[in-house]
Amino acid sequence: MKRRILSLAAGLLLVLSACAPAGPQSSEGLIYPTSHPSSTPSPTETQPVETQPPVSATPAPTETQPVETPQAAAPVWGVQESECSQNDDEDKDVMLVQGKFSLPLIENAEGVAAYEAINQWYLNLSAGLRSDTLANAGQADADYALSKSMGYAFTYYTDEESYEITHETDRMVSILRTHYGHTGGTYPTLLYMADHFDLTTGEVLTFDDLFTDPDAAASIALQEVLRQAAQGDANGTTYDTALAESLFNRENFYLTADAVVFFYQPQDLAPNAAGAPTFPVDRSLFGDLLADWA
Repeated sequence: MKRRILSLAAGLLLVLSACAPAGPQSSEGLIYPTSHPSSTPSPTETQPVETQPPVSATPAPTETQPVETPQAAAPVWGVQESECSQNDDEDKDVMLVQGKFSLPLIENAEGVAAYEAINQWYLNLSAGLRSDTLANAGQADADYALSKSMGYAFTYYTDEESYEITHETDRMVSILRTHYGHTGGTYPTLLYMADHFDLTTGEVLTFDDLFTDPDAAASIALQEVLRQAAQGDANGTTYDTALAESLFNRENFYLTADAVVFFYQPQDLAPNAAGAPTFPVDRSLFGDLLADWA
């Protein structure tokens, strides 16, 4: 009887041992409830899962590396040539007007928006010059008819234009154009025009774009022009300062490495044969008013 009681006690101990909770486990592979827990929940064994980062209401922007835009190669300058002419309707071998124009062309402009814009600007200018030349054909025809009736030699009307790059930096270029026109008079007509372009945008630049205080810069320029006009230019020629002041135009300038050169048209200050008076104003006179990229 005593042996039977011991056997029953041993069996009872085995049953109680099987029902007891297991010992401590690692937190790996366990998912705990995110809702309010019950009194004492028993951990549930599951398959391991990857922990996901918390999702915020506004995701943080993804940081990217800045993309550098490759700088365009320096412009390679060439010439765009264009011509036009018109002959008399009756005397087919008699030329009435002729135009020949040599204007700037950036040869490596393809794919560079700024360069293409500059080329287009001069293409439009060339078309306008040809149109102006041909528009004079009627007047030239009338002069030819009069010359033929009077027994005089007739000289056809001529328009020509050429250019020179006077200054160039990584950011801008300054170009001086010379227009020659002859309509049979004693002297041909000479006109000087300057163009300035931003090589990064293709936009036309004016005097105001190149100076931090354009009015102060124009005042400095005018005073120096008047000083040179009174004292004489490189050839010793003096000019009427009152006339020089009244005809001064801040946009009539071109840049060189050393100076901002202001010019007048022939016959403005002196006879046509004297050419175009020019007055170089040293860059140092402008101090920090002149843009450092010009």
